[in-house]
Amino acid sequence: MAVKITMAGRSATPDWMAKGQERILQNIRNLTALSRYEVAFNRTLGLSPDLADLPLQKLETRYTAELTELIEDNEPRAMIREISGFTVSPEGEICCEVVIDFA
Repeated sequence: MAVKITMAGRSATPDWMAKGQERILQNIRNLTALSRYEVAFNRTLGLSPDLADLPLQKLETRYTAELTELIEDNEPRAMIREISGFTVSPEGEICCEVVIDFA
């Protein structure tokens, strides 16, 4: 079963009791909200902070590659099927849609 996740407005409060597929979706949202070098004991966890400075054409390619690697390495229960719909908000937030399937 494929699920579409919209990566925009990620300020939702975590559900500490989430289980199963909801937990996997929450983990993916958390991973996409992290920038490298901000997690104390795992400095390389997260997306590159340099992504925000790229033009949209380069951003799509690098963001897709980095996000795919990040999710595959840190949430093996999810398989990415598609990443699309890239936009950048006026505040600089990168928004996209990620379609995943559960392993």
